[in-house]
Parts: sequence; C-alpha cells; structure tokens
Amino acid sequence: MTWITFKYGAKKAWLWFKKYGYLVAIALVAIFIFAFKGSAGKDIIKGLLDANDKGHTDREAALKEAHERELQRVAEFQELQKKLVEDYNFGSREAKKRAEEALKENTDLPIDELAKKMAREWGGKVVPPE
Repeated sequence: MTWITFKYGAKKAWLWFKKYGYLVAIALVAIFIFAFKGSAGKDIIKGLLDANDKGHTDREAALKEAHERELQRVAEFQELQKKLVEDYNFGSREAKKRAEEALKENTDLPIDELAKKMAREWGGKVVPPE
C-alpha cells in the first residue's frame, strides 16, 4: 500500500509544480503586458490565471478518481485473496501436504483418475485441460 500512496503523492506534487511553475512565466508576461498595454493587461493575466487554475482542478480531480479506482482494485484483490485462503485453504502448508500425500499414495493411478478422486474427496470439480 506504501507504493500506491507514494505514487499518488508524487503525481499530486507534479500537478502542484505544474500549477505554480507557470507563475514565473505569467509574472514575466505580466511585466511585458503592463509595459506595453497598461491596465488592459490585468484582464489578460486574470484570464490566464483562471484558465490555469481550472485546468489544474480538473487534472487533480481526475488523478484523485484514478487513485480511488486503484485503491478499490487493490481492496478487491485482497478480498479475493482472503476468500481463496478461507474457502479453499489455498496456499496453506496443510493443503500442499495433503496433495503431496495423495500423489504418493496413488502413484499407480493415471492423472485424470487421480484428479477425479481428489475432487470427490476435497469437494472440488475437475477442469479438463484445453
């Protein structure tokens, strides 16, 4: 979860930099406009700042939405992983031991019959190979 949080923070910092990094350029443009256009330059500068702020707000909202979707996907994955472990005892040492013992006991059976036998005993179903 730390990597996702770091990635989100880095993207948010980049957006902040993009938003306020333009202030230097806008200040230079403002000085140029005031030097040649006077008070009419105030409207131009205000329009530039408003457009920049609106764009930043839109990008930040999109980034936040993407971050929330990513967190939701991670939560769904963790829930699925937990369900697999609980329902099927998937990945536990006991399940691996049981499977190894079944293979050792039934070395003379073909793999298809062994799969059917294990499915009956453990309550699963056999998925035929493609």
